[in-house]
Amino acid sequence: MALFTEIPEYLHKSELYQKLESEDQEEIDFQFLKPNIIINNIQDWIDLFNTCNYFNLEKYPETLTSYYFDHLLDINLTLDNIYDKDDPLVLLIKELVKSTFIKRIREYWTEFQFSLILANSHNKWDYFLLSSNPNITWDIVLSNPNFPWDYNQLSSNSNITWDIIKANPNHPWNCTLLSSNLNIT
Repeated sequence: MALFTEIPEYLHKSELYQKLESEDQEEIDFQFLKPNIIINNIQDWIDLFNTCNYFNLEKYPETLTSYYFDHLLDINLTLDNIYDKDDPLVLLIKELVKSTFIKRIREYWTEFQFSLILANSHNKWDYFLLSSNPNITWDIVLSNPNFPWDYNQLSSNSNITWDIIKANPNHPWNCTLLSSNLNIT
């Protein structure tokens, strides 16, 4: 049981929180409600995982995924002892691990590839091709403003979103190429 005002901040962007009435002063009975994202043991991890799913939180807190990767074997052994292998919680965890692992590998690869470019900046790079490379993120472009980025190619880069365009209207975006970029919605 908790009041609306007692719902932790990490849940404020969740679907369930958005549907609640903020003026309601009555206690609400939540099936799962972990008061914070701190994880000290496997039970904390399970409680946070259940709370995030119960509230339909779009993105898991970093503590959830970090703890999982740091304690992978212990969590899997615990889950095997508590839950059936076809239990929805176990299936969700497998999906979380798969998607998070792939995302981390992509982030690492992007950082690694660009670190090679930075380490060899004396070489003549083709910024036309580099700007279209799907491993080039907007963060990389912003972190390296002195590079001669090709905004025609960046406009069609799959990492460019409408939010990026709206937040950066002063860059020389190519409207024709933006309109064919599948990430621009």
